[in-house]
Amino acid sequence: MSKYKDIELVDLTDEILNDIIGPTYFNYEYDDDEVRIETRDGGNIGEETAGEADMRAAREIRKKVYLALPLIDVELDTVDEWTVLTLKEQTPDRLAVHMAYINKMEGKLVTIIEDKR
Repeated sequence: MSKYKDIELVDLTDEILNDIIGPTYFNYEYDDDEVRIETRDGGNIGEETAGEADMRAAREIRKKVYLALPLIDVELDTVDEWTVLTLKEQTPDRLAVHMAYINKMEGKLVTIIEDKR
């Protein structure tokens, strides 16, 4: 389980996000009820379309955040040329599904490690 398993939305900082995500060109925007991780670096401003490289990077970031922060819900969206990940508090029903997924993944990891011994 992640060392950030008990972190709530109000506790998120650039330091924690950088530790989870690693080097990134995405920006962090903090509001009272959400945190946005966003960029338009690869987007086409004239066509108002998000960039494919930005989308690939956002999917990787979403996976890292999803696994590291079980109390946080992550949504990926595009708005014109922007690629945006929105982080919000998990609802109780989504939290139960999220924790079941993480427990399943941890069980697979334990099995893989034991099989290699």
